[in-house]
Amino acid sequence: MRPVVFSIFALLLCAAILQLGNGLQFTLIPIRAQAEQFGDMAIATLGTGYFAGFLLGCIIGAPLIGRLGHVRVLTAVLAALCALALLYPLVIDETFWMLARILTGTSLAIAYMAIESWLNERAPNHIRGALLSLYSLVGMVMLALGQFLLMAYPLGGYQLFSLVAITSALAALPVALTRAPLPVPVPQPRLRMGSLLDVSRVAVVGSIAVGFANSSFWAFGPIFAARMGMAVDDISLFMALTLLGGAALMWPIGHLSDRYDRRMVAGIVAAAASLSGLGLVFFAGISPVAVMVLGFLFGAFAFTIQPICIAHANDQARPENFVSISGGLLFLYGASSLFGPLATAVLIKYYGPLMMFGFTAFVHGLGALVIFVLIKSRAPTPDAEKEDFQLTPRTTMAAFQLHDPVDENAAGDAGDPEADFDGHLDGDFDADERR
Repeated sequence: MRPVVFSIFALLLCAAILQLGNGLQFTLIPIRAQAEQFGDMAIATLGTGYFAGFLLGCIIGAPLIGRLGHVRVLTAVLAALCALALLYPLVIDETFWMLARILTGTSLAIAYMAIESWLNERAPNHIRGALLSLYSLVGMVMLALGQFLLMAYPLGGYQLFSLVAITSALAALPVALTRAPLPVPVPQPRLRMGSLLDVSRVAVVGSIAVGFANSSFWAFGPIFAARMGMAVDDISLFMALTLLGGAALMWPIGHLSDRYDRRMVAGIVAAAASLSGLGLVFFAGISPVAVMVLGFLFGAFAFTIQPICIAHANDQARPENFVSISGGLLFLYGASSLFGPLATAVLIKYYGPLMMFGFTAFVHGLGALVIFVLIKSRAPTPDAEKEDFQLTPRTTMAAFQLHDPVDENAAGDAGDPEADFDGHLDGDFDADERR
């Protein structure tokens, strides 16, 4: 059992260090781009490029890991992330930065897939659910802590990019030095997106709305804060509080959805995210304290919608389809994330920076309205058919395999990563009864 614990700790440490640097980079890129006189549409393409690269990485990651192995692929993409971070301050060019963001998104997706599939192979059944929640929580907290690294050095130099590179290099050490057995190649589930509507229309609507709104926040949240007159230290605090809001309230709100109709909880949370966004529009430039508090509340609600939607979808489906359903919703989230930054850039051009949260308020509000309409057309899921709420990351499909128990008799404490992994969305979901 001890080698299992050590290998899991090494993987969590790798993920934590990687998310620390990623948190810094998410905020550093847009505000440095603004300082370098990049236009709003160019900044939007940096966000869109990242999410496009992430989707690409989710597609090519599994066959790449299957061909070369987890350690080789993980160390290679971490080296690529290190090099890309160092290249940003050397080549100040909009086109180059967009290409670099695409490659960064691709590399991070592959890194997450390698870590998550390795965790899936090593985790014993009795801690799989807790490990998925811990992995999700660690990711959110480290993203938040990464914001404070923005205070370490002046914005205009190369040092902050060097910190990102250092975290990428350090993330490789725990897995490169582990003596744990290597996992088997990653299984590749096939998605059939049309079946998602048969499982839960509410989950589909929620995932698309969250993709549009949250990608807008990632691309322009720091820009909003900067154009409201915040100093760099205040920008990092605003972004950190927003992420900590998601980390602090995701689990309590999720467990509230265990007791009540998840669809109603998702709709109320989306409406609350909309009101928080409107509050940020109203109080921006008036009350810095109110902006910080509303940022925390925005994160608490905006980052909770998708996990509730995933939990609701899995209440409606058979357990063997959990991975495919969750992965399909994650794909919808990623695909809609391509368009959020671009739409926000257009609104900012014509109506000013306040429209960043104006856009998220509109999307969350529209999503809440559609969810409430859909609720009226179907009865709620009986409590007896509900799965307990589980914190879920918005990384790759490999993480969702941790929700499924494996045949420990066939593979010992480490589990069997190939057991019961059908990965199709074409099973019978009793579509007439479940939405």
